[in-house]
Amino acid sequence: MTYELPAPRGPVRDVATEGGFLIGFAVQSLVVLVVAVLRRRLSLYETVTQTLFIGRVCTGPSLLLMIPVGVFIAVSVGELAGRIGAGGYSGAVVAFIIVGQASALVCALMLAGVAGSAICTDLGSRKIREEIDAMEVMGLDVLERLVAPRLVGAVVVSLALCSIVTLGGVGACWLYHIYVQHLPAGTFMATFAEYGRPADFVMALVKSAVFGLLSALVATFKGLHTKGGPRGVADAVNEAVVIAFALVFIVNTALSALYTVIVPAVGGVPLTLTAREPLHTATRAAGRLGDNLATLGMHVSFYFRTIASIPYALSKFRKHVIAQISEVSFGTQSLLSGGGTIGIVFAMSLAAAMMLGVETQRGLELVGMTTMSGMLSAVANTRELAPVVVAIALSAKVGVGFTAQIGAMRISDEIDALDSMAIRSIPFLAATRTLAAMVCVIPIYMIGLLASYLSTRLVVVVFNGASAGTYDYFFHLVLTPQDLLYSGVKAMVFAMVVSLVHCAYGYYASGGPAGVGAAAGRALRTAILSIGVLDVLLTFALWGLVPEVPGMGV
Repeated sequence: MTYELPAPRGPVRDVATEGGFLIGFAVQSLVVLVVAVLRRRLSLYETVTQTLFIGRVCTGPSLLLMIPVGVFIAVSVGELAGRIGAGGYSGAVVAFIIVGQASALVCALMLAGVAGSAICTDLGSRKIREEIDAMEVMGLDVLERLVAPRLVGAVVVSLALCSIVTLGGVGACWLYHIYVQHLPAGTFMATFAEYGRPADFVMALVKSAVFGLLSALVATFKGLHTKGGPRGVADAVNEAVVIAFALVFIVNTALSALYTVIVPAVGGVPLTLTAREPLHTATRAAGRLGDNLATLGMHVSFYFRTIASIPYALSKFRKHVIAQISEVSFGTQSLLSGGGTIGIVFAMSLAAAMMLGVETQRGLELVGMTTMSGMLSAVANTRELAPVVVAIALSAKVGVGFTAQIGAMRISDEIDALDSMAIRSIPFLAATRTLAAMVCVIPIYMIGLLASYLSTRLVVVVFNGASAGTYDYFFHLVLTPQDLLYSGVKAMVFAMVVSLVHCAYGYYASGGPAGVGAAAGRALRTAILSIGVLDVLLTFALWGLVPEVPGMGV
């Protein structure tokens, strides 16, 4: 089998062609996996190695992201439920949001962004070093030796990770409700046990397994079809992350809607010191800690230098800023690697808001308040969903591209050449991109917000038959210019952070093509974690610890 794609023939035709190749690759890989398992030809060593690797890079970031998300859900949703007289249903709300949606999505983001980028980098580096061609010459089945173990590892890790993340998120909500809000533990656990059915957790596991399988298939496909040297590896990682994120949101919406129809709503690896080498292991751990602190210092310094140089970049590199704005907004070349961010944000916002509409209608049926769906749409879409979706799309599409571009320049000594020509590399490379991202994010965010509003209304009013007049009344009653302004501020802060993180990882990339791909994966992981933490902090800072709902008197 030759892992080459046809020559480019136009954006639309290229997307259709690549989609067909991806479907064919997925079917062939799954068939090879089943045959290898039945004939006991699946490499146990490679499968275990890949499983441990994926688990090691995904577990920590997933928990770090899930804990603040759980606390935020407990604060905002719990307070709002209490104000409308449904405080006793806080456990049910946690069951719906964390078990039903958040845990699987957090796992999917980490598997697609962190593990997927690492898998794509590994296979892409082997491809450009012609190791894949050498395996085919020796008669070795690449799908059986390289793809099948990674598919199994991704599915196994996704199942375990979903369980751990669910436990962490529910535990964070429970602790907040008991020790901060001083609510009865029995009430929380009673409603959680009543409405958090085993079927919900099983569905979360199914979603996680599907998301892990999709992420691994996309990553291996893009890695094996890499071409173009170091920049080609970085572009492949960029495309793999964008495709995986888009598929995750679309498939999650479809599975959530299907599950709602089938199951209606109720009621309406730690560090250990061995005895043989305790001093040696502790010394290595201390060395890694020192390296991490040094890297953190370099990145923080880079952030401050980039922000301080924005006025200089605006005055000296105005044409470059305009070019970056054009590339961020509309893109160049392929619809996948160079396509515009606007389309990606619009599609992801549609899918995410449909999921919100499905879960909103399902949750409100519990307390007989389906007429409040317009209120929740205005609050959730404006304050949380739209800014976060835009930030994730920027990180996956634009941010990874920034890391790839700057990283490729670093390993090819182009950045050193800029410095030798007395061109300040940080303003030219990082400040211009950061400024472009902050300028572009507002119109892109507004398009995503509009898509969220339309999508949620479509699900609630058209698909579920709710009253359009009631929905619109509560929607316009709650939606205020202040919320829109604060939401835009969140989007701008997210855009700045995403750009700074990805530019820093590209600027300090090393290790050839594999190093650039690894830097893109680490940058994506750091950016997503930063978005999760900043979202909680900004929500508390802008709307307060006890958020109010305008026009409702609560």
